[in-house]
Order: sequence, then structure tokens, then C-alpha cells
Amino acid sequence: MFFNLVIFIDFTTLTHETDENLVVLFLLILAACLTNSQPTNIQIIPEPVEIQPMKGVLCFPKPPPLHAQPEGRRAAEMLVQKLNTPTGLGLQSRSCAPAAIQLNLNASPDVRIGDEGYVLDISPKRVTLSANQPAGLFYGTETLLQLFLRRSRVQRPRPPSGKFRQ
Repeated sequence: MFFNLVIFIDFTTLTHETDENLVVLFLLILAACLTNSQPTNIQIIPEPVEIQPMKGVLCFPKPPPLHAQPEGRRAAEMLVQKLNTPTGLGLQSRSCAPAAIQLNLNASPDVRIGDEGYVLDISPKRVTLSANQPAGLFYGTETLLQLFLRRSRVQRPRPPSGKFRQ
């Protein structure tokens, strides 16, 4: 999120007292702009509504198991196809839970994310993607793919830990 701030000042009419007030006002506006922005080196398109970076990176055994509920199998198959070829991870979809990567439909809808939103929680040992509808799982897997593939294909992919809400 970027803010443009333009202030026009007629310096010929300023007095010493006005100068002090203007400086204080400018600093308050600047502080407000800087406080509202969420600087992060995590770049995802589209930018999630909320990003909570955490320490660490995802580091699970190879090949990591993936579990999806029946409604999320299409998103899981897409993730396996799109991730295994460029990374060589050997991701495997399994019917057992828990797995290193979990794709879940919420039992009760999360009103904050709607039908196409998702919550992606990445810790050093597990990835959990939750959504209200299969469309949300699809969009969440697209975000996960961007996080995996953002590094050079020569390096082993290690997405950063964090919580992402779209």
C-alpha cells in the first residue's frame, strides 16, 4: 500500500509559531502513513488482505505428504502437478491425516473470507490451507505456489512462515 502526500506551503506568510505547528502536523501525518502500511518482503499477487510474517521457513521431509478433503481434491491435484515439476519435491496426495500440507474446507463458514477467500497458515513443519468453498482452496494453492516458486529454481524451495488471509 502506497501513500502520496502533497503539501503546498506559502513560505512568505509563515511565522515562527506557524512553523512549529506545521512541523508537528507534518510529523503526525507522516507517522500515521507509516503506521498504516505493512512493509514485508513477501510479494504475492494479488496481495493478501492480511499477512502476519513469522520467524522461520517451511522445512518438511521429502517427499511431503498432502491431505485434502474430497471437496479439495482438484486443488490438491493441481498443487501436486504445478509444484513437483519445477521443484522436484515429490509431493504426494494421501488420504491420511495429518499431513505436512493440509487443504481443509471449514466446517462452519468464516465470514471474513467469503466464498473465494482463504486462510493459509505456514509454520516450519506444516502448511494448513482453509477455505469456505473449493474456489478458496484454488486461490490459496495459487498463493502457496507463488511462495514456493519465488526463489531460484536451483535452491530448494522454502516458503517463509506466516499467516495469510485473502
